[in-house]
Amino acid sequence: MAGKGDDFGPRLRLQNTGLDIAPYVLDSQALRRSQEQYSFKPSECVITDFYPRQGTGGSMIVLVGNGFASNREDNEVTIAGARALVVEAQPNRMVVISNNHAKSGAIHVVNTSSEGKATSRGIFKVIEPHLIKEEADGPPISLAGRILGGPGPPTSFPIVRKVLVVLCQPSDKTAPANFASNTTAKCTTVSTYYSQISYNKLDVQFTFVALFSLSQPSTHYFKGAAGGKGYPNIDELVLSELWKECADHARDLATPIEPNDFVTMCTCIYLPSPPGEDRIRGWQHDTDKHPTVGMDSGKGLIAVAHNSTWDRIAHEIGHSLVEGGNGVGTTGYEEDIYVGDGVEDWEASAQNFDLMGNHTLHPMFSGYFMDQQQFYKPENILSHPDIPDYTDTSGGGVFRKDVELVAHGDEEIDHAASDRYHLIKIKVFADLYYFVEVRQTPDLPSILYDTGLSTFGGPDAGVLVTKVTTGPAPGTAPSANNFRVRFITLLQDNAVLLTTGQTAEDPLRNIRIQVLDDNVEDRPRVCRVRVEWRQPSGENRDGLYDLRITDWDHGPNWETPDIWIDRDPFGTYDYTNPTTGLPILSGDRPAVGEVNRFWARIQNYGFLPANNVKVTWYSITPPGVGDNGTWTPLSSQTFLTIPPNTVDWMWWKPWRPSVAQHTCMKVVISHKADEYSASNNAAQENIFNFDTSPGGSGSSLVADPVEFPIAVRNPFQERTRIFLGVSGVPEGFHAYFPKSHVWLEGLGEETLDLLVIPTAPLSHLKVPYADVRVEGYATRHYTKPLCDGEYPTSSSLKIGGIRLSVTVKESSEIKLDERFERTEPGDGKFQVFGTVTPSVSGQRVRVKALRDGSQKVSEVFTRKQGRFNAAFDLSAEKGGGGGKVIVSLQAEIFNADRLAPAQSNVVWFEL
Repeated sequence: MAGKGDDFGPRLRLQNTGLDIAPYVLDSQALRRSQEQYSFKPSECVITDFYPRQGTGGSMIVLVGNGFASNREDNEVTIAGARALVVEAQPNRMVVISNNHAKSGAIHVVNTSSEGKATSRGIFKVIEPHLIKEEADGPPISLAGRILGGPGPPTSFPIVRKVLVVLCQPSDKTAPANFASNTTAKCTTVSTYYSQISYNKLDVQFTFVALFSLSQPSTHYFKGAAGGKGYPNIDELVLSELWKECADHARDLATPIEPNDFVTMCTCIYLPSPPGEDRIRGWQHDTDKHPTVGMDSGKGLIAVAHNSTWDRIAHEIGHSLVEGGNGVGTTGYEEDIYVGDGVEDWEASAQNFDLMGNHTLHPMFSGYFMDQQQFYKPENILSHPDIPDYTDTSGGGVFRKDVELVAHGDEEIDHAASDRYHLIKIKVFADLYYFVEVRQTPDLPSILYDTGLSTFGGPDAGVLVTKVTTGPAPGTAPSANNFRVRFITLLQDNAVLLTTGQTAEDPLRNIRIQVLDDNVEDRPRVCRVRVEWRQPSGENRDGLYDLRITDWDHGPNWETPDIWIDRDPFGTYDYTNPTTGLPILSGDRPAVGEVNRFWARIQNYGFLPANNVKVTWYSITPPGVGDNGTWTPLSSQTFLTIPPNTVDWMWWKPWRPSVAQHTCMKVVISHKADEYSASNNAAQENIFNFDTSPGGSGSSLVADPVEFPIAVRNPFQERTRIFLGVSGVPEGFHAYFPKSHVWLEGLGEETLDLLVIPTAPLSHLKVPYADVRVEGYATRHYTKPLCDGEYPTSSSLKIGGIRLSVTVKESSEIKLDERFERTEPGDGKFQVFGTVTPSVSGQRVRVKALRDGSQKVSEVFTRKQGRFNAAFDLSAEKGGGGGKVIVSLQAEIFNADRLAPAQSNVVWFEL
């Protein structure tokens, strides 16, 4: 049962907290001996010491002493009057987390069960965030759960997206009188822009908080060009502090404003650059990386200077919109598509045609984001099934269609009346799409979008064909670690619009998009295009294949449908798709100490068989955020041939996990020289499930915390700061992670413990589980300016993540009866019986029969009164000679929906 054990000894290991804790505090025997030097009165409540002596708000503190209540909810702990969260308690040790707003002061403990009281001899010193040195790791993440749930897919229009703008100035600066009016005018332009490109389907509404003075001078917030790549800019290290101060100011107004009521909070700071410094760039992050701001997961955070242009603000708000979109792609890839460090012009070829690129030209979204945001009606997009997928080989796979496309005008077209479209969406493979559209420079000054289409010498109207790679870029490592990913690029040769007679081609697949007429009508521009593939020619364009395995979804779940675990009894799963019955998530929870089947599903998209395909199964412990290449091969298999158009080539390898060890799994297909791409040849699964129930003295109603080690890994060769974010914490739970960012040497790593802490009894929880996610981010700076000399805003990129599912269940016991029944006299068929407590029906029970090292498993469910029986057939083991067989049996509650895990007594039978 979770939490059972010695009340005097600690249960949390606290091995990876990053804190300065005396070693004796972490060892139950050493802790016991250290307390023997004191002569405590019975039930006397005393604090003899605490560790560490100082930290920021939201820090973990370990108290040592006597007379603490064994049930953590029977202890009240305050620091300078601010209530702390009690994580775990024994009579001589207590683990607490200070309030995020704690001040320096003495620690007070009240044992409400014995009325004992204690005060620390020294004070816990709270360090203000602005005093943390640049080279130091970040403060901890202490995150109380909230009611979760986002806006979800739109069901009606217009969609309202509210943005809070907080105006501020450093303590030593005074903003000009027109600061507020200028900012309001820019934001009004942003609202108009989004209304125009969405055909009034999106309403971006701004609320403004009047100018206030920050607590620190301008030198605290500003870092000049000498600060390195991405500067001059607002100092990255003060972002959490800046956003938190602005959020708290909004909450403290006479009429409070809650930032959580908005999708994005924009801090607009009056911060003039010193002489000789370029214009300040700005920042875009999200709350996952800055949980101390007190906003829910996934909300956008923007920091810009007073002189930022309206298009920059629109671009930053765009991040918040497209990260949670409903299109063909996934979240987790860098939405910015402009040229940057290590990104050549050809890799950012679409930057002048999309707001997420060169926003200074005021482009609208390109086809991918217009589809994702549902700014076009579905009937105005030509897509599957009206246009087949490229992999559809019916009729020989040959396709040709002439289509009239209409540029974005003042009003959306009526497809039923015109038989025209705004957009063509072609699915080539699972992670490769082509979008075809017409773009045109407006002829009215009131239209804000696409005003710079001809800036670089191209026509002011024509056809645009973009390539969207929703997986890693071809030829790059199959992970989200690569900064070179620009998932929207041009298929056409030159970064200008296509006109009559010009084409965009994919010669490997014989896909051709030709402009037949670029001026069927002028306003809005109508172009006739021909889309075709696999047309007869003198060459064999179909001689290709593409081996692939679906990579994880890059958040929120960090899981792949092509890797799963199957435990004995094999072929049935804990987690399945209710429609197809196929395994989802991790399939089964692995059985510790037993052989589990580690499955992989491989696909061959193409028209030729793939021969001599080598597949390798890997593991890594502990699971981590980021990939520095330290995977251990478990096994490999070479398949002589995988037929063409195969989507379900499945194979498994045995895996026996050890006790108290959690492992991330990975499968890699070795790249073949004649394969199209290696970018989709690897996948990994980072999902872990835990059950917890009340522990302590047995009278506790609140379940025990779950402690989970996570390795933060630097995927880069150089020293890098990795930001960490925690999200998905529901009401009734609390999450703690020791550091909000860590500095790691090239390919280095550090293991830190995530704590998921239930804070309410099971009966009070609105949902009995917490799907907590930890994600890593690396900062993205730019040194190459846009066309007007303005620099792109600094941002960040996900490098990986883990999902930890913690379910609170009822404390339980299970007992096997000391009897069995033969099915027929003399043979090896029999059944055993048992009971679970509480007496709940429908609970999963596994019964293991062991004989001479071999094992058979029967998985059953409890009936009324918690009874169960499990049948076995050991006829083969017994043999035909009538000899005796001695078998041992043990039952366990395993992944039941209400009862916590528990193991039964062991019984022995002679057959």
